[in-house]
Amino acid sequence: MNTPSLSVIIPAYNAEHYISRCLNSITVQPMRDFEVILIDDGSTDATRQVAEDFAANDKRFVVVHTENKGVSAARNLGISIARGEWVTFIDADDYIEPQYFPDAFDPAIDIYLHNWHYHEEPVLEDEWIAPQLFPDSHSFRMILQQNIHKNIFIAVLGKIVKRSLLEKHAIQFDTFFHYGEDTLFFLDVLSHCRTALILNSNYVYDKTTGNTKKYVYSPDKSLSYLEHFVHKYRRLDLIAPQLPVMVFRNLQGATDFSQFNKLNWLFSPQVISLKRLIYPSMRFPEKCKFLLSRYLSPIVTYVANHNHHSGIQC
Repeated sequence: MNTPSLSVIIPAYNAEHYISRCLNSITVQPMRDFEVILIDDGSTDATRQVAEDFAANDKRFVVVHTENKGVSAARNLGISIARGEWVTFIDADDYIEPQYFPDAFDPAIDIYLHNWHYHEEPVLEDEWIAPQLFPDSHSFRMILQQNIHKNIFIAVLGKIVKRSLLEKHAIQFDTFFHYGEDTLFFLDVLSHCRTALILNSNYVYDKTTGNTKKYVYSPDKSLSYLEHFVHKYRRLDLIAPQLPVMVFRNLQGATDFSQFNKLNWLFSPQVISLKRLIYPSMRFPEKCKFLLSRYLSPIVTYVANHNHHSGIQC
């Protein structure tokens, strides 16, 4: 059996109503040299039957059934099965646009990146980055420094990664965490990438499917997540405070403080020491610049839009 260029890994749990859309968006891709590994993560609906029907009609599709262990375990299983030189992840309730897969893979590239947008909505302007090549670690670090907090870099969606990079550095999803696990995974990936290419086709995320769970961490588990995040973030050796600010804010929203005083957690020695590990890496002028941009940018945007609609020339 020939080795495919690309392995597409799809974790699926009770996705009977939209998995066909996902799989159809893959079958119509002009690039044909791929395999699809669909991990049925203990579904209790017709997901299994829909997936097996696709596999019966297309030998590139492989369906694996497991007991329900969560999306991270399903993705890790897919990685272990993958035969392709490259690996990408697609969620069963999402889909990809035409020309999503490159016609040919460049061995000099470590990771291919796609912008993404919500189903039936345009790409958000503040998230979009123009298609371009980053041929060396310096150029890639420069774009990460300003944009690593954006979904194109830090979410699991919209990436095509060298499988050899994952294997060489034993990179897997951490099954202990069920919220924000893709951020931890891609911090590991990005720390080993030297070159990248942003492609001119988008990943489409469907937030209307109603399959999103409200994950809640205990304060202790949130602290553990924060420790893992800080360790991986510091290894990147970037001054990109937008990412830790975003992660810390989102983590607070996913933490159950009903049995624990939130202020006590926020100002605990452990949390304070972790935050100090991140923010002292910014020199004073950079701290000022970051704080000014964070708090003044909404004002500047409002004034610019107001002037535009009023016909005022600046």
